[in-house]
Amino acid sequence: MARATIAERVATLGDLSRSELTDLWVKQYGVAPPLGMRQPQLLRAVAYHLQEKQIGGLSPLGKRLLKAAVKRVSRQSKTAGEDAPAFAAGVSNGATQGEDTSPTAKARRSASPYAVALPRSRLIREWNGRRYVVEVVKQGFIMDGKTYRSLSAIALRITGTQWSGPRFFGL
Repeated sequence: MARATIAERVATLGDLSRSELTDLWVKQYGVAPPLGMRQPQLLRAVAYHLQEKQIGGLSPLGKRLLKAAVKRVSRQSKTAGEDAPAFAAGVSNGATQGEDTSPTAKARRSASPYAVALPRSRLIREWNGRRYVVEVVKQGFIMDGKTYRSLSAIALRITGTQWSGPRFFGL
């Protein structure tokens, strides 16, 4: 019964105006939503909070995985240096004085601080009426039996236009 009630409450959120969603956000979180947060994101966050209060939050495994991901991003941003933003890790081609230039250190710096998806994950995207399934492997991504080095290459193959691969797949 409680699940049906929460499902009904979540379903009605889509009918609310932005100001009504903002009011719900303030009631739930105690602060105003971040500036620039778009209405769909606001709606999802409010819906998640309602469900979390009723059904429960992340499982212990989910919490451990989330903590591990945060630690991984923190380590990688520290590799880039304190002054550099996290996304700039590995952008520089030249080594600075005292920088570790071993192959392992280079691989760490060149890895994106934002893990796109874990190996053995499956990404699904529908485009122009066709469903595309991409398998994530250590070597890259597999679609239709062919291995690609990046999601952007797959997005280009699918659409014929340059896209950010993670954005195209909704990551």
